[in-house]
Amino acid sequence: MKKMFLAALTAMALCSYSYAQDDEEEYEEESPAAEQASAEEEAPATAKEEEKSAPREAVNAGNGKLGFQIDMISAFSGDPRFYITYRISPDMEASLILGLNLKGESSYEANGQSVNMGDDATDLDIGVGFDYYLTKKLLPICVGAEFIYSSRGYFEGIPDYKDASILEFNIMGGFRTEMTDNLFVTGKAGLNIDHSSWTYGELEGSRTDFGLKAQAFLTWFFI
Repeated sequence: MKKMFLAALTAMALCSYSYAQDDEEEYEEESPAAEQASAEEEAPATAKEEEKSAPREAVNAGNGKLGFQIDMISAFSGDPRFYITYRISPDMEASLILGLNLKGESSYEANGQSVNMGDDATDLDIGVGFDYYLTKKLLPICVGAEFIYSSRGYFEGIPDYKDASILEFNIMGGFRTEMTDNLFVTGKAGLNIDHSSWTYGELEGSRTDFGLKAQAFLTWFFI
């Protein structure tokens, strides 16, 4: 009887040990699968966070601080303006605006005689500009302003008008797209205000014009 009891206890112990071994093996098999599933669940969340941060970094990609801009619309219209731009931060830029246009003298010839009109002149533009970038999603939106002083040798092609000058103020908004690191294309449109003044003999005149203005910039940050 005692031997039968001991045999039963031994059999029960062996069965318990066998079940414990099976549970350990099953846990070891399931553990890597669970870790892999957990990693797969975390990966999309990490990717989404990177996607959210990526557009902000891509606005003004590259390490350039000092750049050069040209307004392609003014260049094609025969009155080019160049911008020396300093990137204050990824969201802010300040520009020095320069323009120079040398106009030759008109001459006419009739009956063997040549007449020079004396209308040669030098047009000089100097000003400052500021741009701020509001958002980094899709195309970055920018708003900015420009103040430009223009000295004209004569006004609207009439040489009798002397000491002509224009004070120009622009409030612009637009979009910027990145072509490659430190190279951008920016399109803007907004309100243009021109205050013109001139002298005609002993008379002094002035006028203020309002209108819409468009700009298209090619920007390269080279330093």
